[in-house]
Amino acid sequence: MSSEAERSDERPYASGGDFFASGGNPSASGGEGRRPRRRDPGERLRLIASLALEHRDFLEHGRPSGIRAADIGTDHGYAALLMLEHESVGRVILTDINEGPLARARKHLEDSKADPSRWELRLGNGLEPLERGEADSVVIAGMGGDLMCDILAKDISLSRSFKRYVFQPRRAADTLRHFLVDNNIYIVDERVCLENGHLCQIIAAECKRPEVFESFESDIDYEIPPMLLEKAEPEMARFFLEDWRRRLEERRDNILKSSDPARDRARLGETLRRIERVEELLARCGAGEQEKGPRYG
Repeated sequence: MSSEAERSDERPYASGGDFFASGGNPSASGGEGRRPRRRDPGERLRLIASLALEHRDFLEHGRPSGIRAADIGTDHGYAALLMLEHESVGRVILTDINEGPLARARKHLEDSKADPSRWELRLGNGLEPLERGEADSVVIAGMGGDLMCDILAKDISLSRSFKRYVFQPRRAADTLRHFLVDNNIYIVDERVCLENGHLCQIIAAECKRPEVFESFESDIDYEIPPMLLEKAEPEMARFFLEDWRRRLEERRDNILKSSDPARDRARLGETLRRIERVEELLARCGAGEQEKGPRYG
């Protein structure tokens, strides 16, 4: 399945990120000749765009021609639009495997009056439309973490030629974290936000080893990363942990209903250990403690 096809079939965000309330329809925007109103793009997209521009090289040294960014599987082009609002961005390449999303992105870019010399649309799958090292920062958002791994693994040399990534996996974020660690792509930031009732995990990573990056002591850390909990507001951290507790309790209950409990004994034990860990983290969260220190490289 293509990355963009999966994204389209499973999009959970509804219209929360729409920039244009009327979709360009004059009657919907309040009358002939009036510009469509711009809607709040939402915290998810704002975080993605912000993290894409936070590489230490960009902040310390800049680039005379501006940061070169890419939005892979661009869909409506909203993340690219947000990045283009920053003067530090010189150019954004928007890619998608289907022509329909690129047509939508083009319309939104043209409606926004973004300088056409600062953006380019390319048809293609994953990272294939990009030349080696052509982008400083690459955004891959709104698809499964397993599919993101496939995109990166298809040409790991090409994947490692870009300085920074921002991922927003719809699911299997732990699978993506495992892949990044195994391929020496270093996680430098983790965020979580809520959009339309869905928890959205956002991961920033760099290909050159930084001074500080996230490390993991156990499998549960890949599911509940210490950096994410540290960066989250206390209320959001608690919501994230409570969501994990609910899912783990459902897993436990399903195992207990199994027709062969002995076969699932190891899985039950691991699930109970995970629930215990989540309870411990919730207690720390309630006490105002944070996960810090030895979990960072």
